[in-house]
This record gives sequence, structure tokens and C-alpha cells, in this order.
Amino acid sequence: MNTNMKKERLSINADSIKELTLGEIINTNITAAKVFYSYNIPFFRNPAQTLADALNKIDTPDKKIILQLLQLVNDSDKEYSPDNMDLRELTTYIEKKHHLFVKDALNKIEEYRIQREIVLQESELFQLIYQLNREMIMHMQKEEKMMFPLIRYLFDSERFNERPKSRNYGTVRNPIQQMFVEHESATSMLNKIKLVLDKHHDDLSEKNITNHFNSLINEFESDLYLHIHLENNILFPKAIELENKLTKQ
Repeated sequence: MNTNMKKERLSINADSIKELTLGEIINTNITAAKVFYSYNIPFFRNPAQTLADALNKIDTPDKKIILQLLQLVNDSDKEYSPDNMDLRELTTYIEKKHHLFVKDALNKIEEYRIQREIVLQESELFQLIYQLNREMIMHMQKEEKMMFPLIRYLFDSERFNERPKSRNYGTVRNPIQQMFVEHESATSMLNKIKLVLDKHHDDLSEKNITNHFNSLINEFESDLYLHIHLENNILFPKAIELENKLTKQ
């Protein structure tokens, strides 16, 4: 750990943390994302927003959130700082940490759907769960077999001082744009699932579905938002920047 960085983190107080952006806070300690999620602060959509601005838009007392974030930001030894990972390390972290979590969460959601098949069959909720499962599995396969290897190729090209070949993708921006689209689709489906759960809360509660299923969905959503932040706001911009640098040589 960089000593100067550690000192900088330890100097952050209740006033100075408000001037940090949401992205800076998460990139200092990745678990801060869970705090933002618990207070409905959409960090992955606006990482450049300062904490002060974000707090002005919610009803929770500032002190409660700030105390939680200060503990995380000043605890520099327990969690990764994603902004300091190189591209290879970051793709590996996302794949080993978040992809495994998503796959496990999807399995749990699917198992619960099967257990309640008589209740959920052919319902709007059934269809949304099926669609979310299918699209997320395909999305992660694209990342693991195409997107991440491509980014690692760019990383290795820089290491070996080579000019990368575009092959059939043209520019890294093209597959990245498709990942953006798929991220939006996943968040949209999650929002629809939550709306359906709210709409049919009473009926589903009688069948003991709502509480456990809500818990599964919330865990999945929390991790997905962090996954999107790591890719949309850190990994992909760095990959584009690196490609620009290498192709100008």
C-alpha cells in the first residue's frame, strides 16, 4: 500500500469527505458501494457527483451516512482500491468476485422460482426472472470470452511495446458500447421485477414468496450496481484510453 495514499485517507474527516465524489469514495474502499446502495444513492450512474450533492437529495441525516463512510475510507488495509488496479488485475477481480457472485445469485433465484413454479408459472414475474437469468448469463459469457481477453490483449500490447491489431472488432469502443446497452437492460429488468413484487405484494405474501425473494433480488441488485460501476466508470474508460494511446504510437 502506498504510504502517502494511506496518510491521505487517514486525514479525511467529516467535512472533507463531503467534497469527495461518489466514485472517489468507492475507489478508496469498494465496500462503500453497499452504503450508497442501502440509502438509494445511484453511485454507478453519477460517480462524479460529490457526496455533499448526493446527501442533499435524500432524507437520511448526513451524520449517519458520513460516520459509516469515514470508517470505510480511513480503513485502507482491508479492501482493494479498484482505481489502483491495472487492467488485467481489474478484469480478473470482476470475473472472480462479481461474476461468481452473480452466477450464484442467479442460481438461487432460479431455484426459488422452480420451488414456487405453480404460483409463478406464466406470470409476469416468471417471465422477467427467466429473461434476467438468460441475459445475464449471456452477458457474462461475452465478457469472459471476448471483452476481458480483448482488454488483457491491450494491456499486454503496452507491456511488450506493440501496436495492437484491431482484428474484427474495429475499436474497443464497439464491444464496450454493447456492454453499456446490456447493463441498462439488466437494471431495467430489475426495476420491473421490483415493481411487480410491489404490485402483487399481498398476494405473494400469502404464499410466502415476497420476503425471501426480495432479499435475493436486493443482494443481486447491490452487487450488479457495483459491477456496473467497476466496468462503466473505471475498466472501460481505461481500456479506451489505453487503445487511443497505443494506436497513436
